[in-house]
Amino acid sequence: MIARELAVHGDSATSRQVATRALLWYRRRPADEQLSFEERIVAEWSLELMGSRTEAEHAARSLYAEDSMNVDYRGMLAGLAAQRGDSVFTNATDEWLSHQKGDAVSWSASYYRARDAALLGDRADAIARLRQAIDDGAWPMYLHSEPAFNFLLPVPGYLALMAPRA
Repeated sequence: MIARELAVHGDSATSRQVATRALLWYRRRPADEQLSFEERIVAEWSLELMGSRTEAEHAARSLYAEDSMNVDYRGMLAGLAAQRGDSVFTNATDEWLSHQKGDAVSWSASYYRARDAALLGDRADAIARLRQAIDDGAWPMYLHSEPAFNFLLPVPGYLALMAPRA
C-alpha cells in the first residue's frame, strides 16, 4: 500500500522501489502464504507499479484461471487491458462487472468500473462510477490509494467527492 500511496502523490520512482522491495519480500515468504488471495493480489499490484505489466498480466491471468467469477481478478485484468489500450476487453469486462451485485462484491465491482473508466480516459464516467462505488460502500483506502484516479484531479468536484466524510 505504501507504494500505491507514493504513486498517488506523484513519487513514481520511489513507488517503483518500494513495490520492488515488497515483491521480493512476498516471494521470500512460505509458499502457502504466497498463495493466499491477499498476497497474490498485492504481488500483482507490485508488478503493475514496477512497470512490469507483462508479468502483472501473467499473474492476473493465473488468478483468473483459478476463479473466473472473481470480481478482483477480472477487475485487475480489465485495468491492465485499459493501460495497454484494449478498450474492447475492458468494456466487455465492464459489462460483466455491471451485473455483479450483493454485499460481497458490489463496491469492488463499482471500484473497478471507476478505475477502468479513468484508465481509458473517460473522466465523466469515472467520476460517476466513483460516486457509485462510494454509495456502494467502497473502502476509502482503496479509493485514496488508487493511482489511476490521479487522472481525475483537474475535474471539478473530484476533490469534494474524495474528501473525508464526517
